[in-house]
Amino acid sequence: MAEGARIAVDAGADLIDINMGCPARHVTGGESGSALMRDLDHAQRLIEATIAAIEAQAGAMPGITVMTIPALAISSTDIRERIAQGRPIRYLVPEGVKSYVEKAGLYR
Repeated sequence: MAEGARIAVDAGADLIDINMGCPARHVTGGESGSALMRDLDHAQRLIEATIAAIEAQAGAMPGITVMTIPALAISSTDIRERIAQGRPIRYLVPEGVKSYVEKAGLYR
């Protein structure tokens, strides 16, 4: 996951979303998505390694912002769909995330 985040940042990704809610069998079969919730210690190690990889690049790449946000009971897929449909996401994500998504024009 950390290597994937590094590659995505190098390729110009605007956002790295660690989605631990995906129930798709082809995802959970690889111990990803919602399967990560079976082993929270493993999930935490993956998250910490991913954040460390991105933060390491942030010093060399101006414009990278690492945001830690509270856990929310809404899927990132739902958020992306709402944005694509022009529906509001206020109160569903932290204000900093909402502002960044709007400013960067993501998911439209």
